[in-house]
Amino acid sequence: MDTERGSLVKCLQLESGRRNTHLREERYSLPIALNISSTTNEETYIVNSNLEDWVKESKLFPIFYYEHKVADSGKAYSDIVEEAAQGIVAEGTSLDKLKEAEWLANELLGVKRFGIDIEAEFLGYNIPVEIGQTCVYLFTKDSFLYRRINSILRSVDTVTLAQVKTLGPYCWLLYWYLTAHPTLDMGTVYRGVNLSDEQRQTFMKETDWSNLDEFTVPNSCITLAEFVSTSKNRQLAEIYGNTLFVIGLSAYDETPMPTVLGDGIVSYSVYEMQPVPTRYGTYIESMSNFPEEEEFLIPPGIKFRFEKYEYDAANDKHVIYIDCSK
Repeated sequence: MDTERGSLVKCLQLESGRRNTHLREERYSLPIALNISSTTNEETYIVNSNLEDWVKESKLFPIFYYEHKVADSGKAYSDIVEEAAQGIVAEGTSLDKLKEAEWLANELLGVKRFGIDIEAEFLGYNIPVEIGQTCVYLFTKDSFLYRRINSILRSVDTVTLAQVKTLGPYCWLLYWYLTAHPTLDMGTVYRGVNLSDEQRQTFMKETDWSNLDEFTVPNSCITLAEFVSTSKNRQLAEIYGNTLFVIGLSAYDETPMPTVLGDGIVSYSVYEMQPVPTRYGTYIESMSNFPEEEEFLIPPGIKFRFEKYEYDAANDKHVIYIDCSK
């Protein structure tokens, strides 16, 4: 690690086998920002030209950026990387963090070439891996970048068009890398936070599945507003806060089960709830500046449902179980 890079981030200096690893408190223990969904139909996905109305409806800041700055423009990923770098510098300048911002921007520009002549599509599954992994790496740095992004996304109803221009490109790249490269075998992750009784109640609403079709999100579902850092290590997550979130990542779906009726006739009319591999975030240990945190990063827009609540008297901790909603 060179002097310049080292000056930007206070890395954890861990000897081999050392066991006092801990999570960064500010990154992992702030209350999770949620947008409580009203009952909506996901087939209706109309982008409103009014920013305030649109973000209140969809809550997906990265998608708003694409619709208003990229769609039908023919922009390549290299163009979006350039815009992202410029936006990071602009935000850093406004926060009196110019040197830090220039370093972050230069790291991103270092992979710009991988996106030349690759057109950015609405569903960004074709994002070059080199660009996506660099975005993840920069998000794990202990810099103003992740703080600024999540601060804005926590108050998404007040997002400005200027912020769409400066942080939209980077958020869109990060969002689509996580979406395009999910970790499929991560069953449960954890996050410890400090919550009041009233705040806990926002997570503890029972889901009524009656009279809902496959496209409708029940009004008890909760939607992440920000990029949420969690850990696969429960012991690390339990260090902070009075409330532990146990986050299940295997959604359930109805799967037809074969039933032999006789004479070789098989019926698939019987359905059984089966777990579906998670597509709701990415285990980023190998890309992280702090691999010892064992971070699983969940993008904004993911919907969860409340499962159950427990009080752990031995550790004086509230435990809330939530699962991804499919």
